[in-house]
This record gives sequence, structure tokens and C-alpha cells, in this order.
Amino acid sequence: MLFLGETGAESNQAPCLSLVQFQIDGGELVLSAYQRSSDANLGLPADIYHLYLMAREIDLPLKNITLNLGNVHIYENNLGRTEQLLAGKEDVRFDLNV
Repeated sequence: MLFLGETGAESNQAPCLSLVQFQIDGGELVLSAYQRSSDANLGLPADIYHLYLMAREIDLPLKNITLNLGNVHIYENNLGRTEQLLAGKEDVRFDLNV
């Protein structure tokens, strides 16, 4: 189990991804994670990809990734772009909210 706690970075928020658990089931890797908050259209795809990259560092076939999310949201300044993305527009770019 990996707990992502104090980072030393100056912030008023705890890290969004806070817990990652690795288990072996029948010779395959099962990765479970808890994330307190996620920007659905910008952060979440990157978070899933980063979990996949973590799993690739372990020399076992990946069985599955389970991600438990406490709060999933879309920032107001990205609502119009999200609607464009859902309508099928492929070249949508989102504003980063940090």
C-alpha cells in the first residue's frame, strides 16, 4: 500500500490521489486507489493514465484498476468545452485550474 501524504509543496489542499493499494490475485496485479477529488474532463483521464503507468512498473500482468472518487466535478470555465467534447468535437482544449 502506498500513502501519498505530505509532499512539502505549499498548498491549502491535501493531495487529490491519496491512497494506492497493490495486490496480487492469481499472479495478476490488482490496483485500487482512492482519490478525494477529480476534475472529470481534465484531471481524471491523466490520473487513470498515471495509475496505469504505476502498474506497468510491476512485472505482472494487470488484472484491473479500481479508482474510488470522493468528488468528481467539472469547473464552470470548462462547461462549454465539455459540451463540445460530448458532442463529438475532438480538438477541444481545457483551461487548467490550479
